[in-house]
Parts: sequence; structure tokens; C-alpha cells
Amino acid sequence: MRPNNFKRAYIYSFRLPKQLVREFRASTKQREMVNSTELHDIHRCVVISNNTFNDNQSEGVVVIPLTTGQLSNSKPKPTWVRVRSDGQLALVLCEQVRFVDKRHCADEKEPHSRLSKYDWDQVRLVLTKLLFPPIEDLEDLGNPIPSN
Repeated sequence: MRPNNFKRAYIYSFRLPKQLVREFRASTKQREMVNSTELHDIHRCVVISNNTFNDNQSEGVVVIPLTTGQLSNSKPKPTWVRVRSDGQLALVLCEQVRFVDKRHCADEKEPHSRLSKYDWDQVRLVLTKLLFPPIEDLEDLGNPIPSN
């Protein structure tokens, strides 16, 4: 049985589906389906969609997966946020934001834990920079929309 309510900043385990992408292989001169780089299988994820969204639509929630597999990486990406979850260090991979069907939740009833206010603020900061860059970073969009 899945949790009834999913709350923002709480961590739940989800079965993340494997995503395939079509890729051209020069060696065979054909397109092939290959695994994408997104995490898949069961992973802890932090819910980032707000509670109103989570409670008022039944299909899914917006999450970001966590991993412990990259903790020793000497060159972490700027989109990774180090957090403490269930007493362990983990990385929130902010570049892997996704909508996940609630039926993919692997937890029986309760979430694992909740991010601390500090960790949540760090995730929010990285997401803001990632999804809403400053205007000067938007030069590649061409001409601005004319103002009336």
C-alpha cells in the first residue's frame, strides 16, 4: 500500500522506469535504442511539487532522485546537492527532475525522512538557477518579446 499523501521536501522510494533513447551508431550506421543517463530502478527521491498539487491530482508527483553512488566523485556537478537523509549523506541530482506516477512509489506507508530546512533551501537554490537563469543567460533565445 502506498502513502495517501505525498509531502514536499519528504523523501520516498520510487521505482523509476528505465528510459530508452534512439541513438545513431556510426559503427553500424543505424539507429539503436539505448539506455538514457537518467537513474532508474528503485531510488529514494525528494518530492518537490507543492502539497496542493500533490493532493489535488491523482496521477503523480514531481521528484528528484537521490544517489549515494557519486559521493566520492572528485568533480561533482554544480546541479548536485549534498544532503543528509536517514543519517546518511546522499546527493540530490537536480538535473534529473521528473514527474513520476504515484503508483511507482515503493514505500509501504511512510516517507523515509524529510530534508532539513538548510538542505531544502540548497535544493531550491540550485533548482532556481537551473530552471530560471538570469536574463543575461538568455541571449541565445534571440530577440526579446517586444513590450507594448
